[in-house]
Amino acid sequence: MTKTHKLVIWLVITAFLAGFFWLWAYEWLQGSLFESNNLHLRMWAALTVLVGFVSAGFILFQRYLFALFAGMLAGLSFMFFFGINPLNFISSAAILLLFFHAQANIKEELAQRTKINARMAIRRSVMPLILSVFLLVSFGAYQSPAIKSFENINRLPSSSEKFISTIVGAVVRDFAGGALDPSLESQATDQVSRQLIDQANVFLEPYFQYAPPAIAFALFLILWGLSWIFMWLSLASGVIFFYMFKKMRWFRIEEKDVKAEVLTV
Repeated sequence: MTKTHKLVIWLVITAFLAGFFWLWAYEWLQGSLFESNNLHLRMWAALTVLVGFVSAGFILFQRYLFALFAGMLAGLSFMFFFGINPLNFISSAAILLLFFHAQANIKEELAQRTKINARMAIRRSVMPLILSVFLLVSFGAYQSPAIKSFENINRLPSSSEKFISTIVGAVVRDFAGGALDPSLESQATDQVSRQLIDQANVFLEPYFQYAPPAIAFALFLILWGLSWIFMWLSLASGVIFFYMFKKMRWFRIEEKDVKAEVLTV
């Protein structure tokens, strides 16, 4: 089997993995994003497998052409589910830079070592890939029904109102020290809560139009805060793929004499 055939097979598998990931990501983004029964763990598992597989491919082929095709497959599969529009096209094209960056990191890592260390090389590539996926997920979330529903709101969500009422109730109870009758305490809590919520709605009304991009950005920050988990899982996945294909004799490691720079004073 020639190197070109191996490259094609690797890209086909990458396309399937990317397709499954974006299919499950699309399903996740159609529901309520933060409900415990809507975590879509299989989507996150597919993410770690996809990133690990592409990272292993970076080591095997060490060509920017592979990074270009892999990035294009990720972007095209994203647009297949989320639609073709200027925002999706630009974001899909932009992640190619992160794929090139990941490939450059691996080439630099391999060039600076006398022995191939798959774990260290893959570790330098997974974070740019995870970042690219999280960016696309955020853009997809921005276009999702769950976030689009915030476009026309003119008051705080009911969950926020309940939170404010809870805080006000605690303050009233602490201030009254149990001296008020329960019915009066409840009445005071309701009155203060309504006034506070009305004032908050008046103050925030000009900014409600920015809720969708703000929520999408908040989702990106949450995902990026959890990126260290996906980094280690993707690293493990990539190392497994590397040694699995080495066992299948897809490649071999040869020893060659190389020149090294030595600093002398």
